[in-house]
Amino acid sequence: MGTTVQLHHAAQLHQVISFSWVAALSWVIVTSISQLAIGIHLSHAVMGVTVVAFGAEVPDTISSVAAAKAGEGSMALANCMGSQITNILVGLGLPYLISNLCGRLVKIPTGHVTILVNSLAFIVLSMITEQRAPKHPKLFDDLVASHTTLHNIILIIR
Repeated sequence: MGTTVQLHHAAQLHQVISFSWVAALSWVIVTSISQLAIGIHLSHAVMGVTVVAFGAEVPDTISSVAAAKAGEGSMALANCMGSQITNILVGLGLPYLISNLCGRLVKIPTGHVTILVNSLAFIVLSMITEQRAPKHPKLFDDLVASHTTLHNIILIIR
C-alpha cells in the first residue's frame, strides 16, 4: 500500500514538472517567434498560423498516423478533432476566462469570430458528409485539408 501511494505522489510530481517544462518552453517559443516576426516584418498572426501552428501539430499528426497505421481510423479522427477542440477550449478559453475573472476584458476582432464560427460549421458539415459517404473516407480528409489551407490564406491576407 505504501509503495502504491509513493508511486502515485511521484507520478503527480512528474506531471507537474512536465507541465512546467511545457509552459516554460511554450513561453520561450512564443517570445522567440514574436521577436522573429518583428525582425523580419511579418505579423504575429502569420507567424502563428505557419511556424507555431506547424510545430504544435507535429505530435498530433504523428499520433494520428500511428493510430491509422494500426487500423484505428476512428481513433485517428478522434485525435484530430479532439486536439483541436482542446486547443480551442483550453488554449483560448482558459486564458480568456482568467483574464475576465481578473477584470480585464478580452477584445476579439469580429473577423476572427467569424472564421471560428465558419470553421466549426465546416467541421460539423464535414462530419455529416463523412457519415453519409462512408465509401469515400478520403473525402473528409480532403475537405479538412482544403478548409485549413483556405483558412490560413485568409489569415495571411488580412
